[in-house]
Amino acid sequence: MTYFTRAYALPYTGLLLSVLMLGPVGCGDDGVDTDGNTDDGTDTDTGGDGDGDGDGDGDGDGDGDGDGDGDGDGDGDGDGDGDGDGDGDGDGDGDGDGDGPNCAFLDSLTISDIAIDTPPGWNPGGIVYLRATITNNSNQDINYYPGMLVSTTHPSVVPDGDGTWLFAIFGGMSSQLDMAILTDSGFIPGDSAAFEIEEDLLNLECPNAEVQLVNLQIGN
Repeated sequence: MTYFTRAYALPYTGLLLSVLMLGPVGCGDDGVDTDGNTDDGTDTDTGGDGDGDGDGDGDGDGDGDGDGDGDGDGDGDGDGDGDGDGDGDGDGDGDGDGDGPNCAFLDSLTISDIAIDTPPGWNPGGIVYLRATITNNSNQDINYYPGMLVSTTHPSVVPDGDGTWLFAIFGGMSSQLDMAILTDSGFIPGDSAAFEIEEDLLNLECPNAEVQLVNLQIGN
């Protein structure tokens, strides 16, 4: 251990103050290790290369055909009939009875109370809103973006997008859906437009989706 002394000048006094610094400048090796072993310049590693618990070829969870997490025919993540992500009867996103998006959820949904909400002071060329109520008639939550598709053939009316969706809807609950409708400046207030409303699960084409045709008056 090396110690040193520094001299500091106190301004305006001309006095020198000597301070004994007890901190080490550099840690030299005095040949004695704190673990009790004499240090001859070579550090020893207490973790030897003994016969510990190594990575042997035992009967672990390998990639065999057993019941492990391999790619075999067991209950792993393979493409068999287990609970994997394949096309079997598991809990994947296939066509089985799993927890993935399923068109059968649409059988529990209904869309009602479809109407046009015209904001105060609206004029042709402005925006109106198509509103509807979606209801989950089951006791199971539906988490796969339930909603509705909206379209019309009226030349002066254009939906602002393909549809509108919720993130999820709880079992036995209802929620409002809103869709902006753009009108042309040539639209005649008080005219009606025919809309096609289709219940939907986002990004899932379902042949059992219910479609409603409604005529809605826009403006007065």
